[in-house]
Amino acid sequence: KPEPLKNAPLCIKIDVEPTNKRMAGYSLMFNVDAVATGLRYGVEIRDRKTMLKAYQQCFTGGDALEWLTLHALKAFMSKEGANLNDPPNERLRILARSAALLLAQRLLETEVFRQVSKVKHGNAFDDPHTLFRFREDEKA
Repeated sequence: KPEPLKNAPLCIKIDVEPTNKRMAGYSLMFNVDAVATGLRYGVEIRDRKTMLKAYQQCFTGGDALEWLTLHALKAFMSKEGANLNDPPNERLRILARSAALLLAQRLLETEVFRQVSKVKHGNAFDDPHTLFRFREDEKA
């Protein structure tokens, strides 16, 4: 079992306002350990090569963002009392994507994982070439 996260809060609160200001935003609490564990199983962790450099035990920012968006979407749908089998509306997709970006940034800031390659285009979590590694996968 990995050691507890240093300096990481037990929970991360994310307040997300929708793009349509006439609709109410939400606040959700995410347990850092639960999200990190779920993310570990939700992304493909493997050795990767970019250009001439090899990176061991990494995952892509895009994969992390996709998993976090689905996780946040389920949380928002549950909060609204929506049927999880129904397709989400556009508002919930926007909220989930915003929450996922904020959550990914917080996980990076609390050192759940770290960025190991450079961003080539835009946001690190949108760039399919940006690689990350979980802290417990770092070599001692």
